[in-house]
Amino acid sequence: MITSRSEKIQRLRGLCQNEVAGPLERIKAGERLLIDFGPSEDSVPIIRKVIAAFFNSADPQIATRAQKLKIKLGKALDLKREAAKVDLPIEESIVAGTSASQVPRNVTLTFHSLMEILEAELGDQWRFSDREFSPETRLGLLEAILESKPTIGAVQGLQAELYRKDERGFKLAGIFPLVARFAREYLLQNGVADAAKYEDEEQEKVRHWIQDLDAEMSK
Repeated sequence: MITSRSEKIQRLRGLCQNEVAGPLERIKAGERLLIDFGPSEDSVPIIRKVIAAFFNSADPQIATRAQKLKIKLGKALDLKREAAKVDLPIEESIVAGTSASQVPRNVTLTFHSLMEILEAELGDQWRFSDREFSPETRLGLLEAILESKPTIGAVQGLQAELYRKDERGFKLAGIFPLVARFAREYLLQNGVADAAKYEDEEQEKVRHWIQDLDAEMSK
């Protein structure tokens, strides 16, 4: 299933790589790709190519814009690494679900348990959070995590716990964005209006951070 999100990502990536397009147009596409969708494994190499193409441009405006994009990308990658320090185990068990009627039995989520499930269900594909997966694959993964057929209540509980910070400030959603994406897509498809509220909050924080960075760099 091609979503509006994936369509926008592909359009921005295509514009970044379009050598016929103007330099500023390509740089702006790279900025939007980074701000709206973050430094994903598939997008970062494309953004870096845009930066390399115009970093030393003879046009000061273009060169400055590319240099600022490089700084933004570096900061975004630093934030992503901080949110996904896999060498720090998540010791506290997380229980998914909101009530016994919604989840047949408690499911304990830890870094290691999620890693095992993802590798068993998807192999290395789980590392590419922007890739498209069949509805059967998405439901199969949620079922494996919840150890029961997904329900709206159970997936909402899972989603809440994925975005809950542990005592170090880390979130499972930051380490496993594909699981967070599958949970969001399931809820949207089942008519939950605020299914993307956690992602929206995270994106708003990133937007404010980049706006502050732009303001600081323009001084």
